[in-house]
Amino acid sequence: MLGIFLKEANLQVHAAPYDSQGGVVDANVQVNVASRKVSPEELHVCTLTVTVTALTQADKRLVYVAAVTFEALCRLASMADTVREAALNGTVPSQLVPYCREALVSLIGKSGHAPFMLPHMLFENKPIDPATEPRPVVH
Repeated sequence: MLGIFLKEANLQVHAAPYDSQGGVVDANVQVNVASRKVSPEELHVCTLTVTVTALTQADKRLVYVAAVTFEALCRLASMADTVREAALNGTVPSQLVPYCREALVSLIGKSGHAPFMLPHMLFENKPIDPATEPRPVVH
């Protein structure tokens, strides 16, 4: 990898102030992986976006929506297309997860809400056909 970049960080707080001590929050995590070739020299950009939507457990009111997007610039030359796709859909996004986790903990925690810990994510190291499979597998 040539570089890892924070592309976007966004926090929308809908229930402020919210008593996080007295209320229980359910979090829904959405993950999106995308990649594109950016130069003829086999430079690729892999993008990982993680969005967390938190709702109150009791009445399902929206508490906050937090989203972070990280990009990795990498050179993937002299490899078969299937190996390149496996790297862009598995290896590279897996290396971006800790950065997303830290950014979400910081964003959400500094807003006064209980810190959110991004769960472990398993990205399968195989080419993915978007028509038949979801992109990442989140466990």
